[in-house]
Amino acid sequence: MILGAPGWVPPALALGALALGLVVWSYRGGGARSPIHPAARRAAAVLKLTGIGLLLLWLLEPLVERVHARPGANRLFVLVDDSQSLAIRDRGAALTRAGIGRTRAEEVRELLADDSAWQLRAAQDFDLECSAFDARLRAIAGAGELTFAGTDSALFGALARLARRGATKPVAAILLFSDGIATDAAGEAFDWGSLPPVHPVIVGGAPARDVGIARVEVSQTGFEESPVTVRADVRSAGCAGESLVVELRDERGELVESQVAPAEESQEFRFHAPAEPSGVHLYRIVARIAGDSAPEATGATGATGAREATAANNERWAVVDRGSGPYRVLYVSGRPNWEFKFLRRALEEDPEVELVGLVRIARRQPKFTFRAEADRRNQLWDGFEGRDADAAEQYDEPVLMRLGALRDELELRGGFPRAAEDLFGYHAIVVDDLEAGFFTPDQMALIEQFVGRRGGGFLALGGEQSFVKGGYAGTPLGGLLPVYLDEGTPGFRASSGLPGPARGGYELELTREGWLEPWVRLRSTEDAERARRADLPALRTLNRVAGIKPGAVVLLAAQNVAGAAGDARPALAAQRFGKGRAAALLAGDLWRWDLARDDPARSDLGTTWRQLVRWLVADVPRPVELDLAHDAQTGELRLRIAVRDDSFAAARDARLEVEIVPPEGAHEGEPFALDPLPSATEAGTWEAAFRPRRPGPYRARVRAARADGSELGSDEAGWAFEPAAGEFRRLAPDLELLRDLARRTGGALVDARDLDELVADLARSEVPITDRELDPLWHRWWMLVLALACLCTEWGVRRVQGLP
Repeated sequence: MILGAPGWVPPALALGALALGLVVWSYRGGGARSPIHPAARRAAAVLKLTGIGLLLLWLLEPLVERVHARPGANRLFVLVDDSQSLAIRDRGAALTRAGIGRTRAEEVRELLADDSAWQLRAAQDFDLECSAFDARLRAIAGAGELTFAGTDSALFGALARLARRGATKPVAAILLFSDGIATDAAGEAFDWGSLPPVHPVIVGGAPARDVGIARVEVSQTGFEESPVTVRADVRSAGCAGESLVVELRDERGELVESQVAPAEESQEFRFHAPAEPSGVHLYRIVARIAGDSAPEATGATGATGAREATAANNERWAVVDRGSGPYRVLYVSGRPNWEFKFLRRALEEDPEVELVGLVRIARRQPKFTFRAEADRRNQLWDGFEGRDADAAEQYDEPVLMRLGALRDELELRGGFPRAAEDLFGYHAIVVDDLEAGFFTPDQMALIEQFVGRRGGGFLALGGEQSFVKGGYAGTPLGGLLPVYLDEGTPGFRASSGLPGPARGGYELELTREGWLEPWVRLRSTEDAERARRADLPALRTLNRVAGIKPGAVVLLAAQNVAGAAGDARPALAAQRFGKGRAAALLAGDLWRWDLARDDPARSDLGTTWRQLVRWLVADVPRPVELDLAHDAQTGELRLRIAVRDDSFAAARDARLEVEIVPPEGAHEGEPFALDPLPSATEAGTWEAAFRPRRPGPYRARVRAARADGSELGSDEAGWAFEPAAGEFRRLAPDLELLRDLARRTGGALVDARDLDELVADLARSEVPITDRELDPLWHRWWMLVLALACLCTEWGVRRVQGLP
């Protein structure tokens, strides 16, 4: 409101003060001959002052300034969520002709009808522009172009694009029709200041009866009984008193395991996948309400069932990568012993592990013969066919026997490998009862590189010629071990080494760290594991060491049966070393467990060896490694392929073949090839990109060959493309996100019933381009009527009270 005649302000104030004084004097307490009621006196005074005030206001010529949007000069963006989450049926929604609740999509279509009152009003005042968004933003002419089949809700990306589009024409506001379930995030760099006021319109409410899988996780361990655990977080709504059925199925759709439990709002189901061979394995997790039929294996479906709010969240995929076997393990021993026998027997039951043994059966035997025919061949081989003078070990060489899964007759022919090309073909090395002097300094350095640079596993077993008595202190192999061997180490005992048989023997107990490592245990529960260990025979020998290195952990401790409680010594210690891992098993006679077992059909020692070896080779790098990375913003899958030669140096001249296997029934049809490009930043690395189209499980296979065509290696990886997973991570509208969005941009959260009022308010608000009008109040007839009514009413009160 402004004044048209501001010069009349002083006279109006003077007249008003005079009128106030006269009214107060005339209605003072004793001024009348017959006093009236105090309430009537006050009412009459107020009425007279009001009437006089309105007449004086006329002198100032008051004007009211009205602001409204200039028709067609400002844009009003209507942004509609076109994703699958709007296909959800809400509890209490109006019923359709079929007798089922309406979906959120049907509610949005009704709100966006061409004849809706709010749209007709908005079209009069604004340049109305409608857009829909899922993974991308697109313009639409009306509700008929909405499909509600999008697998993403890139809300903040759509808002940023609208803000850039508004640079060409002023924008009054954005009307957002969404349930607030966004699959992207604003991020710290999001420019909130570029957005006009955003007014989210609440779409949807509490979901109807529904069950869905919120998250799936896969964990792998060296635990032989259940190496793979699949965990599914299942959420349900409106299912009180009912039961849920959650199934684990393989890639072919065959049932692996099924669990039934009473429905809760949020609960966890754990499945133990079978011990499959190496490679990529795919599993489908299906959740449903007991009594409902199981959905078909369609990957990610957007279909909506009448009995549930949606069926698109009833199944998820789990990808299990069991590695690329077979794994080759090199066992080196200073003498034939029981440990190799039981180790070899245990690994024969594991088709993914190949054990190659190099066992010394005779030491060097220097011999001097005076005036005799020179024959340097060791007579140990006399009588064996095929052992000529050139092939048989000489007197000044140890006699070694090669056993196990040899690739050819030349493997280990010259003894322990002396070149990286020969040693790096193995995944792990096991050294048993062998002195450090057996290895040359170059071989020790090579073993250190095998663990630290190549990433292999190293295990030292206890024996008479191991650890301290084996002379490993101060050598590269001693630095590789997780235990201290140097006599100068604080706490070193003079009796260290391999003691005689302990009185009563040693019992092995799991430490706190050991209980946390599944591959150290043999039973799935703590009680069963303690009961198993109570039946094991005591061990008689143990290598003593000075202590444990920083960063190493003790997984098994040896307790003297006849000793004081708590006087335990390390029995199994492990540590990371470079890219690989190293372990020391200080007990020297684990074979006693198998000799004394009651049940010949169940070998706890065999399981122990298999789990220990599997842990050694679990994370060993391969010559060809395929890594996958998913870009959440673009949906693109990026493949990174690292290729190494026999010495694990970057293979710059390798030739690669990359193949993508799409889901069954995908429109792409058969597997197709990708052309990777060499990385610009890392030698021996290739990169490729792929954008999946159909939801479901995918596989990627890569083969690498040398320039001459000989194979370097291969690898396989798998992933599940489930774009709708983010859409259905929750079913209820995210009102907190919408409310925060409105607050940051200066908008307001709007109920759908208040759309007409919102559009009318927008037309009268401070939009970028407006028209202003001045409306004189003193031309309004009601002002004169109001002033006269006040004066007449005051006169009537005085007359009723008997005043003149």
